[in-house]
Amino acid sequence: MIEMKIRDEEMETLSNNIMDLTTQIDSRIQTLIEALTNVCMSGVSEGDFHNNLELYISVLQTLSSELPSWSTECENRIINFLEKLEVVDGDLYSEI
Repeated sequence: MIEMKIRDEEMETLSNNIMDLTTQIDSRIQTLIEALTNVCMSGVSEGDFHNNLELYISVLQTLSSELPSWSTECENRIINFLEKLEVVDGDLYSEI
């Protein structure tokens, strides 16, 4: 039989780390968006490169707007996993 050890605290820390990492990633994406927007406005005002930069900026903006929902989904999955473990764990101890 395989023995599995899971510490709730570690899973909760993982959940918090995901949220912190999401904040850091979003901050860096926003910095990149600002820099690329400045290049579009000041440096390369027309042409294919400009158009590609605008497209890339819009993709980054979409990514930035979706990040919170991704991290929330990860957090919810961790919480659901811990809740399922509690049920299984409770069943194991109630049989003893």
